[in-house]
Amino acid sequence: MKFLQEHHLKITALTPVHIGCGEDYTPTDYVIDDETLFVFDSSIVSDALPKNIRQRLMELVSGRRQDDVLKQIQRLFHEHREPLMAKASHYLPVTA
Repeated sequence: MKFLQEHHLKITALTPVHIGCGEDYTPTDYVIDDETLFVFDSSIVSDALPKNIRQRLMELVSGRRQDDVLKQIQRLFHEHREPLMAKASHYLPVTA
């Protein structure tokens, strides 16, 4: 048996991956528009989104637990990404 073995794998990332900077991007702290990832602090969401959208967000997070609630939140953020993009602390290019 060899001390080190080499394996060739192919993986598909479920979220954006940035290697080597020590920063983590949680699924609700960014939106992607075209080939740019806009990073924002989740504390700005209540200021950035209109009242009716904030109410919808509160319904999602305080309602009955659903398996796809994270995807629903991400979809909501993406559909209303313009005000979140305007409050982004920084942005990064991403590949298609």
